Amino acid sequence: MGEIELASIHDEGPGERYFHIMLNMADDDLDPFEYRLLGHYRRVCGLRNVPCTETTRQTAEKCRMSVGQVSETRQRLVETGWIRLSKEGNRLVVTLVNRLKENESRG
Repeated sequence: MGEIELASIHDEGPGERYFHIMLNMADDDLDPFEYRLLGHYRRVCGLRNVPCTETTRQTAEKCRMSVGQVSETRQRLVETGWIRLSKEGNRLVVTLVNRLKENESRG
């Protein structure tokens, strides 16, 4: 077994504790795996962007995806500008990019 990767998830957009808002363009642009993972990250940040940490394995279980699928999907979200990844020590930091202005400009 490989090393367990702990992720810290941050959201630059608005957030609430008991529901999450997804931009309309996410529904248009993302495949089901991307939409599910992004929605999970939006949800776990919660009210006022409360930091959340979980392993990739925990994310996979919650999203009903394989660990490999989470990693691949996360990379696609980086490539398409939905999230940014960085490292803090041995922790992977996932930051959700605020794309509200782009969403609004699409009409």
